[in-house]
Parts: sequence; C-alpha cells; structure tokens
Amino acid sequence: MGKTFVQGLVILAAGIVALLLNQLLNLGLGSITFGLAVGGVLGLVSDGGPVGRVGAFVVGMIVTMILFVLSILVLNTTFVGQVLTVVIGLGLITVICALTGGRLPLWAGLMGAVLVAGAYSTAFAANPAGILTELPQYTTQALVPCALGFLAAVFVADKVSANTGVDEKFDEVAASAGVTQQPATVGAPAAAPAAPSAPASPPPPPTTPPVSGDAGPANPNSGV
Repeated sequence: MGKTFVQGLVILAAGIVALLLNQLLNLGLGSITFGLAVGGVLGLVSDGGPVGRVGAFVVGMIVTMILFVLSILVLNTTFVGQVLTVVIGLGLITVICALTGGRLPLWAGLMGAVLVAGAYSTAFAANPAGILTELPQYTTQALVPCALGFLAAVFVADKVSANTGVDEKFDEVAASAGVTQQPATVGAPAAAPAAPSAPASPPPPPTTPPVSGDAGPANPNSGV
C-alpha cells in the first residue's frame, strides 16, 4: 500500500515538472496527462526489463508512424483501409516482438502504438495533408511527459522508498487506521488444501506382570 502511494506521488511530481517545462519553455505539451499515464504504465509494469520495455515501445511508435504515412500514400480512410491499417500495424508489432523471444514485451509495443495514435489521430482526421509537420509535433508533445512518467516510475519511486522509508510509514499509518493490505495473488496458484492428519494409533494394552509363585501350565514333557 505504501509503495503504491509513493509511486503515485512521484508520477504526480513528474506531471508538475512537465507543466513547468511547458510554461517556461513553451513546448506546447497539450497531451501531458495522456503521455504521463502511458509512461507511468510503461514504468510500473515489471514484465520485461526497462531496456526491453523501451525497445518494444519505440518499435510500436515507429510502426504506427509509418502506418500514418502509408495511409496517405497507399491506403485510404475508408473502412477497408482502416481495417488494413489495424491488421498490418498489430501484425508487425506482434511479429517483431515474437521474434525477439520475449525480450521485447508485446504489451509495451502496443503502448507505443497507443501513444502515437492517441496523440495524433484527431489532428490527422482534421488535416491529413499536414502529416509531415504535425505527426512529429504531436508525438513529441506526448513523448516528453511520457518519458518523465517512465523515469519517475522506474527509478525515482524506488530510490525514494529505499532512502526515506516513506512507504513503510504509509503502511504503519494504514495499519493503525485498521486498513489491512491484501497480498498480491495475481497469477499465483491456489494453495492446495492440507491433507488430513492420520488418526493417532491406540496405545498398546497394558501388560500384566507375572504373579509370584504361579507355576503356569504343566509341561507334558517334563516327566513329572
């Protein structure tokens, strides 16, 4: 629970930094929240290393940008053209990620496609002829907060937790308030029920010691 608070606060701080950059440098970061969310997801999900996630993300971005250009030159905006664009784009990203043997996770490649499509689709529909200037512009506007969110989620959050222990303080406050943290069980196999214990064996019957002077049964071969 405490780590979740730290991660959210650090990503929020990255968003404030992006807003300050927009005010000071006039970068025109119109997609701050969108890019920040994409970068935060890319950093928080631990499937694949940071390098592999970034590599797959870049692959998805490049494929989607190429498809926007092809939609002007070869494909069209009809329904058939849109279907071909989706099939070709998802197919290329899937094949490239599969050929790497899992080193480039597919979900990260799809996040790269989401960033480019989400940042530029509206402008493309309004002015397809301006693709050569507007596609890099809108993609960069979303990519800057995306990079800040990724760096905050991957590096800063862990450093803050390790050096300050603030996540443990959050856990202590939650525990004092009666909030219990649920363990992460996503994908974990259910524990097998305990086997019933075998019943205890009964104690042996007590043995009676022989009585003194008791001769016992006569031996027929004794000759008496």
